[in-house]
Amino acid sequence: DNPGFIVMGDGKIDDYLTENRFFDNNYIVQQQLDLAHINGAPFDMRVVMGKDADGTWKCRGIECRLAGPKNLITNISRGGQALSVNNAVRLAFGPGVHSNGVKSDVISAALQFCSIMDGTGEHFAEFGLDLAIDVNMRYWFIEANVRPVFRGFKKLDFENYLHIRHEPLLY
Repeated sequence: DNPGFIVMGDGKIDDYLTENRFFDNNYIVQQQLDLAHINGAPFDMRVVMGKDADGTWKCRGIECRLAGPKNLITNISRGGQALSVNNAVRLAFGPGVHSNGVKSDVISAALQFCSIMDGTGEHFAEFGLDLAIDVNMRYWFIEANVRPVFRGFKKLDFENYLHIRHEPLLY
């Protein structure tokens, strides 16, 4: 059902990788995460961080990206749907889990990441950080994008979308 995905039984992966000469190259393989789900579909978060005019990192917005039907990919461009953190947390974990705590945790982790990146000596003004929550409410860092895309914000909050797009110019 998912183009680009191959499902194999135990012990078959080594044969497949050997036959197709995948061992001739170096790869980084990320473990599969048991992401939290909404109606059977996984979701993750895009956290947009940017420096303001005085160089202080600020969270510009958080969008949750829900995979499309019969898909494991959460990208909006691949059929995913944008949700607010409030809606995603409520739908995934029920009313007993408060989204303010999730937002606070995610922003704290994002600020730590930005601080670490500032310490590299490179110059960064904006990041799109992809984070996820698994079924046990543990947070996972997926990747950082230096030229993030904000398609979901366009649907969730158009005014914030415009703000996110233009704010880096002030820095």
